[in-house]
Amino acid sequence: MKVLLVHPGKQHSFETAKALKEAGVFYKYVTTVYDKDNSLTNKIKHLLKGKNLKKANTRKCPYLKDEEVIQIYEWWGLLVLLISKLPFLSKLYFHLNISLSNHFADKAAQIAIKEKVDAIIVYDGISRKGLKYIKTQAPQITTIMDVSISMRPFMKANFEKDMKNYHHNGFYKEEAYLWNIKYEKVIREELKYVDYFFSPSNIVTKSLEFCGIDRKKIKIKRFFLDLEGLYRYVVQLYEPKYSISLQFPVRSFPLPCSLKKYACAVPAYVQEPSEQKVQVHERKIHHPA
Repeated sequence: MKVLLVHPGKQHSFETAKALKEAGVFYKYVTTVYDKDNSLTNKIKHLLKGKNLKKANTRKCPYLKDEEVIQIYEWWGLLVLLISKLPFLSKLYFHLNISLSNHFADKAAQIAIKEKVDAIIVYDGISRKGLKYIKTQAPQITTIMDVSISMRPFMKANFEKDMKNYHHNGFYKEEAYLWNIKYEKVIREELKYVDYFFSPSNIVTKSLEFCGIDRKKIKIKRFFLDLEGLYRYVVQLYEPKYSISLQFPVRSFPLPCSLKKYACAVPAYVQEPSEQKVQVHERKIHHPA
């Protein structure tokens, strides 16, 4: 069984790669900016100092060999990272990033089909073109979305409730892209081409259901703390006879929240022998009149 992992950025994809490798189903990792020997990223890294050098050093996964990583559109990814540091170019960043995501997803889909993988794991908000291409050209490939944050339509709906309840309109400016009709259409269409979803929390699961996703397609994995569950969820599609007993190292990630009024929420990570839980204690924010 071969599972291709693709991400134009990074997020927690390195941990996902580690899980897949330990489970024996990892094939290759496709990305843009990566500190691979002789890569453009590696050459630029030697010119950096301080915080920038420290960040650049995180662009290499300690669990992967260079030959297990496929880089595409590296220069474009570096350009997007540079522009993201310049607030006055935020609109340019948004459009360049969307364009990169579309081209990346399309190319990654072609790689998946060419390499005849069994499944591909993608990330939310950046995979519509590639997923559509796969379902058109190679529907036998199982598509899995590793969801990192609540669905944007769900965020939008909750922001609107928040503005109504607290008598303000700040989100129209702060999160203007959520009211972009074309963008929301793209997000909703993307979900149609996904067979299964990995969700890191109950709130993200709720956001998927809000967008019409069947609960049976969603597997809650709190950033993959339970490798055995992840592995079984993937391989049961192909080889139910497989059986392993592995587990991820515990990592503390911030809980993806959909409401800005939870900005002061206090996440409490409660770890027990049988399960990991994430609890959020709401602290209401009172907006000035």
